[in-house]
Amino acid sequence: MKKKYWDIFILILSLYVLIELAFEVVYPFSQEAIDLINTIDLFICSVFLFDFFYFLIKAEDKKDYLKKHWIDFIASIPFMTLFRFFRFVRVIRIVRLLRGVKGIIQIFKLLGTNKLENILISYVLILILVMGYCSLAFFMFEKDVNVNVHGYFDAFWWAFITTTTVGYGDIFPITVEGRIVSMVLALFGMGLFSLITAELTTKFYTISKDQKKTNQ
Repeated sequence: MKKKYWDIFILILSLYVLIELAFEVVYPFSQEAIDLINTIDLFICSVFLFDFFYFLIKAEDKKDYLKKHWIDFIASIPFMTLFRFFRFVRVIRIVRLLRGVKGIIQIFKLLGTNKLENILISYVLILILVMGYCSLAFFMFEKDVNVNVHGYFDAFWWAFITTTTVGYGDIFPITVEGRIVSMVLALFGMGLFSLITAELTTKFYTISKDQKKTNQ
């Protein structure tokens, strides 16, 4: 029971990370707000680091735990004001989203009443989250150097077109980081739509097969 409450607490912090980063990228904050965010960020990272090392120590197979949770460690690195000027930290802040994504997926899985609904809900949620936060990453890297990116909606339009593999070409990355995000999103879009199609095909085939057996 205590583990359940702790997981809920971690989930709430993860949700905050997702929401705060989205607002921080799209809307400029005052210096006072940034200082407050840094303080909250340091507290959250401390909790995340405690969570990571506590369960690492308790894990029977520590190598297996590290293989599965190494991103959690990266996601727990604190970000002070000085480090915000470096692009490397921007990349780590995007990786940090993965902890929140994992938590949100668990919530939405509970909304399904059977396996297919759980799978489809998870896929749709993953699609929205990856598209949304890849657009945030694209906006962070391209907004000051790409003449085609005038606001966040331009970045979201790029993400939508890239995910659906339409690729109009009106907005394209010019930074290395932006191109990396583009490749990840394009591969993700093709892979996810293929998975959804495969799952639906398998389910419909199973239903059709069961109906034939019933009618016989």
